[in-house]
Amino acid sequence: MSERLQRFAGKVAVVTGGGGDIGRAIAVRLAEEGAAVVVANRDEANADETVRRIVAAGGQAVASLGDIGVPSDAERTIAAARSAFGGLDVLVNNAGISPIGSILDTDIELWDRTIRTNLTGVFLACKFAIPLMRERNGGAIVNIAGTLGLHAMPRKAAYCAAKAGVVNLTRQAAIDYGPDGIRVNCVCPGYIETRLNSRLSQHDKDLFLKKLPLRHGGLPEDIADATAYLASGEARYVTGSIFTVDGGQSTGLHD
Repeated sequence: MSERLQRFAGKVAVVTGGGGDIGRAIAVRLAEEGAAVVVANRDEANADETVRRIVAAGGQAVASLGDIGVPSDAERTIAAARSAFGGLDVLVNNAGISPIGSILDTDIELWDRTIRTNLTGVFLACKFAIPLMRERNGGAIVNIAGTLGLHAMPRKAAYCAAKAGVVNLTRQAAIDYGPDGIRVNCVCPGYIETRLNSRLSQHDKDLFLKKLPLRHGGLPEDIADATAYLASGEARYVTGSIFTVDGGQSTGLHD
């Protein structure tokens, strides 16, 4: 595909939420470095576009459609790695939604959907992926959480709760499955320039970004860089880590 290092030559990866901006950047990066990729997504058109870009560049990819928070869909998605490419080495849990609402503003249906997608989906994907990784004597799991898994902000009750769960589930899984050679790490993005964030007003965006030490937002490729490192052999002694990619947001917002 490209002239990048082939850190994932012969490896198979599943990327959930692979049709979104961050998921697409991750899937493309892993494919550029040699991985065969299962692009998991609910939206068919977005999944197909990610697959198209990978295949057009000479890589290998297939789409798997479904809701990762539903057990049968999660099982089918992980099984696609074996049926299409023979096994599984890397799982990137990126699928998520980002609703707005305080506790009083969030109805039970939205709460359940957020927890199911953002947290239960991570649990289910890991549950079905770990046995396949054991068959290959190890693997790497990278969970995409967010800075709101580390601290809170107004009117994001369900999202903050789910992402905090992903952060600590990462640490817990690293303990249980390290002896199997399975490393589990977490990336916490800050403000990233995505289609979703493009809906913010320029005023609100500028107000937030000027308080960051770096004074600008990140790109989906920044998250892909961090994810590829954590999934690669270069991070062979890294597990249970929480890696912030946030322009310094986690240091505290500054005037």
